[in-house]
Amino acid sequence: MTTATMTDLVPNPGNTLYTLTTEYNLQLVEWDTTSLDEYLRDKFYAHYLALRDGRRLVVVPAGQDPDVRVNVVRSLITHLGEDAAPPVEPRHYSWCAPGVCIGHRYDDGEVLTEHIGAELRLPIPAGMHVHHDELLSAQFVSDENLVDETPSVSFNSGGDGVLLTAAELDTVIDNLADFLDGLRAMRAEMTTPRAEGSS
Repeated sequence: MTTATMTDLVPNPGNTLYTLTTEYNLQLVEWDTTSLDEYLRDKFYAHYLALRDGRRLVVVPAGQDPDVRVNVVRSLITHLGEDAAPPVEPRHYSWCAPGVCIGHRYDDGEVLTEHIGAELRLPIPAGMHVHHDELLSAQFVSDENLVDETPSVSFNSGGDGVLLTAAELDTVIDNLADFLDGLRAMRAEMTTPRAEGSS
């Protein structure tokens, strides 16, 4: 059996996969499986590798269906259990993105941290121009410099944005679900023929 060649680290195909790999500090690697025996090729969905240098890889077949990939990675993380949980740095949250949080040192020596998590982005279609080059984005934040440092979610902030509490985020989620249902209804109507007859 000939060893297939690993490609470079590949971009995550969707927000769900990006969130999973970021939360569990995993790197996604696509593997060209065409040289595998067909019997093995059809049964290879994902493989977890913990490297000596500390990197944690999830190897997936090149060209895998994005929905299948998300489900397989989620299942793999579930089976890994405690081994999948990334180490949390002291004084940080488990959702903090590695190397992204900002420490602010004051004259008295106190350091207060602005905690920043993974960012979810809804990209724009080709040819569209909008602020921040995204239709929508959301990011986990918590700032120890504020009176209330409770973790919040910031939408399209690009700086000082509106920070939503858990209850406010619940409302946004419900509104987005309704909005998505509306988009699906619009999409279904796009294939409906125009009525015949004179105007």
